[in-house]
Amino acid sequence: MLVLGFAIFGLIGIMLAVVAIRSNRRTAMSGDPGKDWLLARRLSGPIGLALGIASYFIWYNLHDNGQTWRVMGFPFFAAAFDPQGSDYVGLTTIPAVIGNFLFFAALPQFVLWATGHRRGRSA
Repeated sequence: MLVLGFAIFGLIGIMLAVVAIRSNRRTAMSGDPGKDWLLARRLSGPIGLALGIASYFIWYNLHDNGQTWRVMGFPFFAAAFDPQGSDYVGLTTIPAVIGNFLFFAALPQFVLWATGHRRGRSA
């Protein structure tokens, strides 16, 4: 159930990021959105790229039935390693890694949209 919940969260996040990117583009093209907002928008690309690459290195422990699994990927689970070191990867590993990259790469655009959307439009 946890895997499904995180995957739904990731898909909703990617869809909202598309809306945010389009809205940020419209705000940037309309009038004068403000120097601070434009600077933040310019920086959101390199920061998003760095976050997308860093998403590959998200590893954490997950406890299940007294065993500790090492899991890669958030919000999409990409790989798991059992306590003996065996790996569990499959057809969903590559799409999960790509989904995690997209989710984290778009995060700065979403934050920019959520925090500065009204200020950008009114300026």
